[in-house]
Amino acid sequence: MLLLIPGAGLTQELTEAGAIQLLRESSRVREHRMALASSLASRSSDAARPGPSVNASFEGAGRTEFLFVEQEFMLNGRNGPAERRARLATDSERARADFDIGRMQSRMLLEFYGLVHAQQKLRVIAEGIAEQEGIEQAVGALAAAGEASPYEVFLTKESAAELRIASAETEIQAARARAALADLLGDRVSAETLHAKGTLTPVRDLIPLREAQARALADRADLRSAAAALEASRLEPSAATGGWQPSIKVQGGVKRSDVGNRLAIGPYVALSMPLPLRRGRHLRERAASATESLRREQLRVLRNQILAEVRFAHDSFRIRRAVADTYRRTVLGPARELRESLRASHFEGQANALDLLEAVRARLGAELRLLELQADAKTAEIEFDRILGNPAP
Repeated sequence: MLLLIPGAGLTQELTEAGAIQLLRESSRVREHRMALASSLASRSSDAARPGPSVNASFEGAGRTEFLFVEQEFMLNGRNGPAERRARLATDSERARADFDIGRMQSRMLLEFYGLVHAQQKLRVIAEGIAEQEGIEQAVGALAAAGEASPYEVFLTKESAAELRIASAETEIQAARARAALADLLGDRVSAETLHAKGTLTPVRDLIPLREAQARALADRADLRSAAAALEASRLEPSAATGGWQPSIKVQGGVKRSDVGNRLAIGPYVALSMPLPLRRGRHLRERAASATESLRREQLRVLRNQILAEVRFAHDSFRIRRAVADTYRRTVLGPARELRESLRASHFEGQANALDLLEAVRARLGAELRLLELQADAKTAEIEFDRILGNPAP
């Protein structure tokens, strides 16, 4: 994953697979996982049954003393609905964490291919600057010989200056992408030396819309989280009332008391069983029913939202990929041919420097425009993967 590129100094070269691996091991992902583990551990500790208690009492009239241990025992040992509801709540929380981490991965990939775009754009601009500087020198020589006008000299200088400005702006874009990647991937990535190795050409096949929607409904972690939350809300009444656990409290110890003129010591044993009251049950059931209705509507809204998101992401990916392919065939190819033709004509003395400059600028503009269209198509591909529910790293 980490390579030394000759001629570029100490450069950290990163592939998409390497970036995903670093994200999996990053502090940001570990933070999400640890926060989930902490939440689940706190919930388990809250549900832990109490241990025994030690009690002591003293009565002055007649002097009676009690020293005993008390422990509560559940007769049926478990509350089925409550335990099932707790497992569903855990599943919902885990699915939500997976969804958040999956979105983080998509954001990282957008930054990664944003850096790929900036690097390729810088390369094309650098080639354009070198080519236009050659034209600028040729026009300067013609102007010195009185064969080129000051306006022609100005045009060549202005064109090269605009390219240098575009290069500086692209450097800023690359620096922003490197900083974002360093933030997401952690201290194993150096924002100063990072180089993203990848292509802007989409690699995913465009599956049919219905298949994409079915896959999203099956794979989206946020939908699994909402479904688990709905199922947990359905168990709320049973967990709160129907799943009452009969229990018994056992007390055992020593009793000391005055009997006549002597102090008698004997065992002390007591049993007690709490009885549940049905008061307030209908209020809890109404509250649980309202929560269940809310969860059901939230799930329905989320399903409709996902279907709409898949449709838009599918159309966006299809259109942007087709636009980039069409532009490469219909514009970039002819622009390159025009530049080569005018270059040959210029060397043969049949075309002036300004005609060659315009051809060079047209070819350069087509190269940059194609990179932009390919970057848009790559972004649409990443968004499409996110909408489908790409697995969390």
